Amino acid sequence: NMGLLLALIVCFMVSSNTITACSVSLEGENIGSVQVLPVSEWSVLKAKLYLHVLFTAIPAVLLGLAMSIMVGLGWWECLIVLLTAVLSSVMFSVIGLAVNLKLPNLHWTNEMAAVKQGASTVVAMFGGWGIALLPLGGFFLFGKYMLPWLYALVCFALFVAITLLTLFWIYKKGTGIFRFLN
Repeated sequence: NMGLLLALIVCFMVSSNTITACSVSLEGENIGSVQVLPVSEWSVLKAKLYLHVLFTAIPAVLLGLAMSIMVGLGWWECLIVLLTAVLSSVMFSVIGLAVNLKLPNLHWTNEMAAVKQGASTVVAMFGGWGIALLPLGGFFLFGKYMLPWLYALVCFALFVAITLLTLFWIYKKGTGIFRFLN
């Protein structure tokens, strides 16, 4: 199904954006300045998530729309592509932030080291690629037994579950980790 293929392409491309995977590390040794702000840790982390979604969801939606029009998809297939663009943008922002909270690099001499050589960036990018390719492998295994829209619904449910569980972890544990980073 062409709609599912385009949705997977958009998801894979969104997974390559690792803005939150280095957002905590970029605070560097000045992280104490952020930690003493009169806002909650959750507010700081939410701001990082919102920025990632803003910079990735809009281009992903435009890409999905352009590809859908070029290929001539129907409205429901186009909707699958657009929902995948938004959902994968949110999911990869949450995953990137969780990984960066666990693997921060706060002692760098150059910002490029935090962005391009940080373990969290590598883990988030390759892990994101794996998660983005997971539905493709599942489609080869189970696609012949399911209708395309039903398979898309199963993938959406999986992505929502990953997003909500990771977001819950960030809210419960990640805020405490952020509070005591130094």
